[in-house]
Amino acid sequence: MSIIETIVSSLKNIVSNKMRSILTMLGIIIGIAAVIAITSLGEGSSREMQDTFDEMGIGSLTVLNSSEATQRDRLTMEDVDVLKEHADVSYISALASGSAQLKLMDPKETNTAAITGVMSGYANIVKPTMLYGRYIN
Repeated sequence: MSIIETIVSSLKNIVSNKMRSILTMLGIIIGIAAVIAITSLGEGSSREMQDTFDEMGIGSLTVLNSSEATQRDRLTMEDVDVLKEHADVSYISALASGSAQLKLMDPKETNTAAITGVMSGYANIVKPTMLYGRYIN
């Protein structure tokens, strides 16, 4: 059987069985669309999780001093200097924060302000979005 005879025979079968041909094409189209949709959802979810982990700072460690810890148990700047020398530490930053009630020019108005003091490696660790201002050089 030549290739031309095969093509002619295939076209005759498709034309003579229109409903079967349409249902077969519909099944193939739905199958391909389902595979594309599932692959896209999986890839999108994977990227979203990776972005979330990058935002959280995967590979970083945060150590907080407890208010219940004794002065002897708290980390000091000397501890930060020792940790900075470790080969596996890329960035390190100490952080101190506090808040206060502020009286504005209008005596009836007060507001709360928070101040956070950090070291130079903080921006590389947390990657915060600043609304105003800049880091001190």
